[in-house]
Amino acid sequence: MITAWILYALLVGTLVGSAAFVLDLLLRAHRLPSRGVWAGAIALSFLWPLGTLVWRNRRGAVPEVILPDLTMFLALEPLKIKVAPQSFLHLLDGPIMLVWGLASGALLLFFGFLLIRTHRLRKGWDGERLQGQTVLFSDQWGPAVVGFVRPQIVLPRWCREMEDQALRLVLDHELEHVRAGDLRLIFSAGVLPILFPWNLPIWWQLSRLRLAVEGDCDLRVLRTHRGRARPYLNLLLDVGKRTAENQPLSTMLSESEETLERRIRIMTMPFPKKPWLRGILLAGAGAVLVAVACWAPGPTDDQDEEVAGLTAASPFDVEIAARIADSLFADGYREGIQVQAWEEAIDRFNSAKDMEIPEATAQKLNFWLGYAMYQKAMKLQEPQALETALAAVVQFREALRLIESSGDYSRENDLESNRRELISATYRFIEIQEAIIRRGR
Repeated sequence: MITAWILYALLVGTLVGSAAFVLDLLLRAHRLPSRGVWAGAIALSFLWPLGTLVWRNRRGAVPEVILPDLTMFLALEPLKIKVAPQSFLHLLDGPIMLVWGLASGALLLFFGFLLIRTHRLRKGWDGERLQGQTVLFSDQWGPAVVGFVRPQIVLPRWCREMEDQALRLVLDHELEHVRAGDLRLIFSAGVLPILFPWNLPIWWQLSRLRLAVEGDCDLRVLRTHRGRARPYLNLLLDVGKRTAENQPLSTMLSESEETLERRIRIMTMPFPKKPWLRGILLAGAGAVLVAVACWAPGPTDDQDEEVAGLTAASPFDVEIAARIADSLFADGYREGIQVQAWEEAIDRFNSAKDMEIPEATAQKLNFWLGYAMYQKAMKLQEPQALETALAAVVQFREALRLIESSGDYSRENDLESNRRELISATYRFIEIQEAIIRRGR
């Protein structure tokens, strides 16, 4: 079921990410911070599918309350991922888990390498007081903030040549990152794609979180330096041309050209016409997407779902029960009787017998269940000792009871001679076991 769960997690992540994108548009239009939206989206995209998986595995251990079916969720039925017992999705579970483990392991090693590299580089940077702030100077890194436990501002050496007003903007930008704990937020959120490398929606949400973090920081700086939007935009462009790339474990004043372009659009976005109407529409759309993500049916096993539905229903739908019982019988015959896996056959046949089924189906199950139990008893009796006889005689007696009650089925399917031979053989083995028990006592 792990493959089906991954598909479900991708669905939830896509819906939650879409909702976050809509809400981000709403907040940006009103110059409001949006990093919380993306942080929440990442958390929900991770925790909701994980909680669904944990709850599904706990259901057998706790009493389950049968809730009435809600009409509005019928529209979400097409989103349900149903996995038949013989579905190829079951076959993919093993390979996917292997690739998952290898990918996460490789990403963790790379992440560890970046941590060590950043730590070593940081040791070689010079500390200095600049406009009342302690900063680190490097040859290439920055302007940025580094350090999870003790965040510090790092500037490239060419920042010493900047004018005081421009340098003040640079320092205030990085100080806003430090005060807001932006690096800790990105660092914490960045662990999830490493642990779940297949979750493309979370990778995308992480990139949007980084953009939101920088956009929110830009807006805070502009609120502090009112009337200096034009110099700040020019500063971003100038720093962007001179900043080294590949600084993943930091928050930076200027990042890639594409990210820089988006940040400029955020700062220069005009206020919308009819803001209340736009706000209601976007907020409503975001709420609907989140609701669909949370109420989308989780992955289910077709067989388990139908059996559970029949068990909870009252009165039982005999026609559906018979169809499911036939499916269980076919599985038990193919995976049990034909390959002599008697325990497997017994389990499947007993599951089918637990339902309310027609008499004809019950007799068919009795015949083959009795046959499987007879074969199991034949194995249990060896070696012929008191302990094995005590266990085998119970199986033989139950097999005899079942086979004797399947007369109509055996006659209609030309199995009457086989049935009589089984009954005769079972009586004989019961007598043998009883003799061993008398002698052993």
